[in-house]
Amino acid sequence: MKKIVLMMLVLLCGCTVLFADGGIVPQGVDITVSYQYRKPKEKKWQSGTVKLRDAVTEKAMLEELRRRNKDCIVRILAADAGADKVLTVRYKVFKNGKKGVNHTVVLTNALTQSMAKNQILAKNPDLEETPGVRVRIAAMIKKQSK
Repeated sequence: MKKIVLMMLVLLCGCTVLFADGGIVPQGVDITVSYQYRKPKEKKWQSGTVKLRDAVTEKAMLEELRRRNKDCIVRILAADAGADKVLTVRYKVFKNGKKGVNHTVVLTNALTQSMAKNQILAKNPDLEETPGVRVRIAAMIKKQSK
């Protein structure tokens, strides 16, 4: 019973907060988005930061960034509307279909699982360069402000 309650608590704490309009950030606020981009045949990522307004969903942010960086692969690392959100993220790394290895990391402004995964890959480029490696987010737990 304790395991079920604990799992429900982890799932509830780890869920992405959605606003009334379905966005991950509030409407009508300037959002600072940190992202990386590269040409498809290149291996090195370039970094960028941009302020967006009314791009409240991750999809809208990606569409705007792809429009600004034509013919590039784009990945969002973080987005914030003024206040930092610090999260403890638990994830597993699978190599060539073998049993996953658990890891924990503290990330800032990773509002979705894909942003968390992108930050993990950006901090550990060897994970991305090794064939057969897969990263799966297990839990995202917001740190309590004091």
